Amino acid sequence: MHGTVYSARFAPDGHNVIYSASWDGTPVEIFSTDLKSTGTRKMELPATHLLAVSSSGEMAVLQAADPRFMLTMRGTLGQVPLAGGSPRQIAEKVEWADWAPHGKTLAIVRDMGGKRRLEFPLAHVLYQTAGWIGHPRISPKGYTIAFLDHPTQADDQGVVSLVDLAGRKRVLSTGWESEEGLAWSPAGTEVWFSATEAGLERRIYAVNLSGRQRLAYRALGGVTLQDIAPTAESS
Repeated sequence: MHGTVYSARFAPDGHNVIYSASWDGTPVEIFSTDLKSTGTRKMELPATHLLAVSSSGEMAVLQAADPRFMLTMRGTLGQVPLAGGSPRQIAEKVEWADWAPHGKTLAIVRDMGGKRRLEFPLAHVLYQTAGWIGHPRISPKGYTIAFLDHPTQADDQGVVSLVDLAGRKRVLSTGWESEEGLAWSPAGTEVWFSATEAGLERRIYAVNLSGRQRLAYRALGGVTLQDIAPTAESS
């Protein structure tokens, strides 16, 4: 099969991976695979795009979604258990979402009046931009949100930023020609992201909250970070 994997997240057990993909021209849907075995199963959620998986086993998903720039979708945000069922609709015009550590509330990015708003909780705006916001992830302690901040529409150059619950924003890492993919280390001491200063081959970098940065991983042809297992060793 040939296609595109749009997003992937570890389940709370650390070895099941939930992901959304389109194979051989079919609509995007959600799949599950166990890294301890072989095979993949459909989760009976056709035309549905995965955004996040909570610590309590809930998925944040998009339905009726339209493709935007790069791998971004925009649609109706819903909530559905990993065990299955029909998504409960939550909000419209949503592009990204992430669960708080306790698995009860969501941070979202949505388009409101031509600006992208980062909200946490819903309807409480922490940051907005005339550019676009990608890959928001709430820290393991729940006090800050890391995200990729892009100043220009239809261009994935930008910086790695943090915003706290009072709306105070600061830049952690800058100078990236292309950046896609972000996750916190399990201990919450570093933000990992995939980016490149030039060209198309993104590498994975880790930056701590003081701005000290290191190269964490490189692969031939480039790589896009999707998630870090909750059971992974902390830095």
